[in-house]
Amino acid sequence: MTKYKAVPIMSSQSHRKMSGTRLPNKTRSDAVELTVVYAKYDYFGFLLVVELFSAQMAQLCLNEDYSDVTFIVENQRLPAHRVMLAARSEYFRALLYGGLSESTQRDIHLKVPVEAFKALLRYIYSGHLSLSQMDEDNILDTLGLANQYGLTELELAISDYLRQYLALNNACAILDTARLYNLEKLTKVCLTFMDRNAADILQHETFKNLSKVSIISITEEK
Repeated sequence: MTKYKAVPIMSSQSHRKMSGTRLPNKTRSDAVELTVVYAKYDYFGFLLVVELFSAQMAQLCLNEDYSDVTFIVENQRLPAHRVMLAARSEYFRALLYGGLSESTQRDIHLKVPVEAFKALLRYIYSGHLSLSQMDEDNILDTLGLANQYGLTELELAISDYLRQYLALNNACAILDTARLYNLEKLTKVCLTFMDRNAADILQHETFKNLSKVSIISITEEK
C-alpha cells in the first residue's frame, strides 16, 4: 500500500551567483534547488507519479491556455489562473476572490520586480524553485514576494539558503532584507557573521549601502 505525505525539502544544485560574482565552486551535491516532494507510504496499492504531475502543472505557468487573469508587471503581460493562485496563497485568494475590485478585473497591475514575480509563479505552479541561475538581487526580491504573498515555506527555505552562503559581498544586503521582513534567525546569523568579520566588512564597498537601522543593530549587537 502506498500513501503520500508532502514534505518541503532543499536539494542541491551547483554554482551560485551573488552580486554578479559566483560563489566558490561546490560539488554537484552542494547545489541548491527548492522543491516540494512527497514521501511515499503504502496505501491501497495506488501509485502516484508526483514528478509527472508537477511537470504537467508547471506547463500551465505563464501559459495563456485556460488563463483567466493577466498580471501587468513592468509592462510585461503575465497570464495566470485564479484558482491555482488562490489555492496556494491566502494573499491571492483575498485579492482574486475576496470581493476586491481585482476579483472582477481581467488585467491586474502589480508594482513588483518582474523576474522575481515570474520565479514566484513557477514555484506556485510546480512546487519547484531553482536558484542555480538567480543572482542575489533576484533571490532577495523573491524572498520579499514570498513574505508578501504568505508563502511561508518558501520564505523559510530561501532564508536557510542565504544563511549558508553569507559572504563579505552580500552580508549587508541580506541583513537589510532580513530586517525588512522581520526574519529573526537570518538577521541573527548576519549579525554574527558581520561581528566575526568586522574589519573586512567595514572596509568593503557594500557597507556604505547598509541602512542606518542595520548599522544601529550592529552597534547594539556589540
